[in-house]
Amino acid sequence: MKSLSKTQQHTYTNFLNAFVDVYEKIPIEKISIKMVADRAGYNRSSFDLYFSDVYALRAAAENALIQELQKDVDAILRSDTDIHVDDFIDSFAMVSSPYARRIHIFCQSEAFRQHLFEIIKPIFMKINGIAEMNKKTEYLLSLVFSIMLHNIDYCCNDQNEMTLQEAIEYTGEFILPGLQNLLC
Repeated sequence: MKSLSKTQQHTYTNFLNAFVDVYEKIPIEKISIKMVADRAGYNRSSFDLYFSDVYALRAAAENALIQELQKDVDAILRSDTDIHVDDFIDSFAMVSSPYARRIHIFCQSEAFRQHLFEIIKPIFMKINGIAEMNKKTEYLLSLVFSIMLHNIDYCCNDQNEMTLQEAIEYTGEFILPGLQNLLC
């Protein structure tokens, strides 16, 4: 997409946020452009200036989230401090907590989950001193990643009173010792 003015960026972001609100409650196949435009406070013509359909809007919203997560992960990777295995849990909590609701919503998409996995992989490798992934480390990361996504799903369920940080700390208590043993 071409460079947007401040006003256009605001409108674009409003459409992304409105989509997330609607998509949280309604499957993509049943979402209309009018629903999203109304929720965002704009009309169909405004929508058409930015997106071709709701699938393009979903892709844009997923991409915006991936870019935000990538920026946060890059900041962790650039830090000079030594990061240990137990820091992986805290790092993931720090990176994912502000976005948990959107991660929960977009993880319906296999492509989104795979992209998120690829973003998390460098932190996992850095923390565990892994220069190159192999079958074993790929499996372990996949396992840890699945548990992390489960924590997000569990905590985004309105019936649960556990915060994401609590869930991550709790699972870290039993994951970390086993993970450390397997990587040695």
